[in-house]
Amino acid sequence: MPKDTTVTYTVTGTLDPNATGTLTNIATVLPASGDLDPNTGNNTAIDSDPIVPVSDLSLAKTFTFTDLDGSGTLTPGDRIVFALTVTNSGPNPAHNVTVEDLLPNGYSYVSDDAAVSGGTYSQGTGLWTVGSTIDGTAPNNTAVLHITAIVGPGGTYTNVAQVASSDSFDPDSTPDNDVPGEDDFATVTPIVQPKSDLSLDKIMALTSNLDGNGILSIGDRVTFTLTLHNLGPNDAANVHVKDVLRPGYSFFSYHRQPGHVRQRRLERRHRHRAVLADAEHRRDCCRRPTRHGLHQLRTGFRLRQFRPGQHAQ
Repeated sequence: MPKDTTVTYTVTGTLDPNATGTLTNIATVLPASGDLDPNTGNNTAIDSDPIVPVSDLSLAKTFTFTDLDGSGTLTPGDRIVFALTVTNSGPNPAHNVTVEDLLPNGYSYVSDDAAVSGGTYSQGTGLWTVGSTIDGTAPNNTAVLHITAIVGPGGTYTNVAQVASSDSFDPDSTPDNDVPGEDDFATVTPIVQPKSDLSLDKIMALTSNLDGNGILSIGDRVTFTLTLHNLGPNDAANVHVKDVLRPGYSFFSYHRQPGHVRQRRLERRHRHRAVLADAEHRRDCCRRPTRHGLHQLRTGFRLRQFRPGQHAQ
């Protein structure tokens, strides 16, 4: 080798896919036999580089639900199961993978199956520690978590998840950066139909006993009071109640009390007064449902029960 010259050698190799830790390469100059090197302290060079595996992680989220109320749609009170799948497209296995999936306030946590794959899930933080290594090739290149919850009566229903950390470098996404466009970010928004348990009560009261006989008779004024209840869990909008006076009454007045909400129990009371017109119509309009399929017929002189289809005398 001529004086004051430089020679460069390039060595190319393939790293073991399962290699971890630090890659160290040592090179040493060995003088030819008979040559004297006055400074052997610079005859050795060392290069050390940490091994960073490459694992292309992606995330998918789906859901199924159990229709507990038989409505045919997802409603408050139904049981929902979110399935979260992490896929490693390689080329290297992924170690120490964690995924963040915190349930929003529209759901109440019930259970999870993280322990099946040796991992853990924190209900409070939403952090899923996968636990096992996710291989870079099928069939062992996925990890799945199921979270079971109950749908609440309101709140946020959009469920968001993302890869939070990994020992591997991901070529097309960055863990825990909250970027929806990356493939390690997944979201799903179940459509929850509001549910309102409505019921209606109706009572009749004699409000003006015009002839003073103390019983319901022709010309008296009566008040029908309708009470609409909403037992929830959701508010009810655009509710209509139909109440048509049957023949035998003449409309007198109408009054509506404003609705009020108290512990999600909504009551709207409607009152309308009517005047009893004549005996024939009176006998028909006073039949009211009772238990066991029976109706009642009230007249000014007697009260008797009869079955549907039976003629009143």
